[in-house]
Order: sequence, then structure tokens, then C-alpha cells
Amino acid sequence: MRLMGKNCCYLLTQRYLQQHNEIELSALGMAITTVVTIAEILKNNGFVKEKSITTSTVGMKDPAKGRVVHKAR
Repeated sequence: MRLMGKNCCYLLTQRYLQQHNEIELSALGMAITTVVTIAEILKNNGFVKEKSITTSTVGMKDPAKGRVVHKAR
């Protein structure tokens, strides 16, 4: 069985929260909007309180260009 979509992620997150006090959601690229939507639903339904929102990059040396390029972490 293949589980997909915001509804499934929301239900899995809700189940995880029943067993743990904290959850960290993260995403890259196109998945960012899904994670933000899930976080907003959880917050609006009173399941969580937003602790922090962060973004980060990591510097990687690009051998072809010979310089440091910042990529999402």
C-alpha cells in the first residue's frame, strides 16, 4: 500500500505527537509548501505551538567552478 498526500502526513504527524512531546518538520524544494500546510493545520487545531522556523544552507565547493556554492541543508 502506498501512502501519499497531505492528509496522510497530517495523520502520521498527529499519531507521532500522541507518543512524543515535540516534533520537527523539515522539507526541501516543492515539499516545503506541504510541510508548512501541515504545520498550520496542527497549529490551528491546537495540537502544537510553533517553537521556531529556520532555514539553512551549507557551503559546498563546486569543483567545476572552483568556488563555494551554497545549497539547502
